[in-house]
Amino acid sequence: MPYKRKQGELREATAWDFVSNRHNGDCYFSGLRLVLPELNHYRQQLLAIVASLSGIPIQVDFIQGSWQAYGPRLEMRNIGATLPKGNLRIERLTLERDVWQSLLHWRWQFRDLTFHQFQLDLNVILGGDGHQANCGTTAHRSY
Repeated sequence: MPYKRKQGELREATAWDFVSNRHNGDCYFSGLRLVLPELNHYRQQLLAIVASLSGIPIQVDFIQGSWQAYGPRLEMRNIGATLPKGNLRIERLTLERDVWQSLLHWRWQFRDLTFHQFQLDLNVILGGDGHQANCGTTAHRSY
């Protein structure tokens, strides 16, 4: 028996929602194919949504999306964020999601997730959870 929502009830969409209702799935994939190449035009609006959800303002100079045979591909350049205890900087982030493997395994599967020039500067005391030995030491990580 299909799940029936009560008035005003929201639930998260799953892969099965798209597979079980072919028309909605076709609209979803067609919509992504149309929207992905235009993501950079809506960059400021997308970043405002991310900032409102996370509470952390993020800067991104360029966003490019495309649809490949395996699913969506997203590339972002010059990503920066000021975190409560540090700074984040990524020169380029590439994300490729494998839609077909995601449907097969019923969870998100990524074909590629690559960080180029990932730099995370943390201004925290090492062993800061009550340990006295490293007082005043700060951490710096660059990958």
